[in-house]
Amino acid sequence: MRHSAASNWPTVASDWPTVLSVAVASLFRMKIALLERRDNVDADIVDDVTMLEHLASPEPGPFSMMVLEGTDPAKLDSDARLDYAKAWDRQQRWSTARAQNALAEVLIAELPDDDDLIGLEISYRADMAAVTMQWPPATAFGRLNQALRLVTELPGTFALLSAGEISFRHAELIADATLVSNLLTCCWSRRAC
Repeated sequence: MRHSAASNWPTVASDWPTVLSVAVASLFRMKIALLERRDNVDADIVDDVTMLEHLASPEPGPFSMMVLEGTDPAKLDSDARLDYAKAWDRQQRWSTARAQNALAEVLIAELPDDDDLIGLEISYRADMAAVTMQWPPATAFGRLNQALRLVTELPGTFALLSAGEISFRHAELIADATLVSNLLTCCWSRRAC
């Protein structure tokens, strides 16, 4: 029996709910196209499993998140549920990278030209971040500084985090190791002179 995908999805533009974005409509068209290529299969399982297979290769981001949000894990087999969890983990890593970029911008965006005011401004921003993010004040500057280092000094590590290839904990360890390495190099070079 051939499954007719068109019978499950609106075919006329006026049938689409007005809240659907272009991306959601594109997702539905992709699902229809994938379903129409399949014969003799359960449409719900093929739909979600096939979409997860396609999510394995693209970069994480808003579109991937939308597809994951529309996937029902209860309809997936055990392997597909693992892929589903892995895809969400990758999304979380991408989201964490976006948050690190935003934190770095909090620290460096529109700093005053006067060198005497820069320290006060950074301190103020760290205090404001502590209040806004509900972090202990002593933690705020460290978190902001770490985000800045990750984004500006470790672009390769930041790219891996953005792609979901490494976790934030891995990025933290790399940032800490490079800081210690830089400090040791600095101390060794001063001692050698």
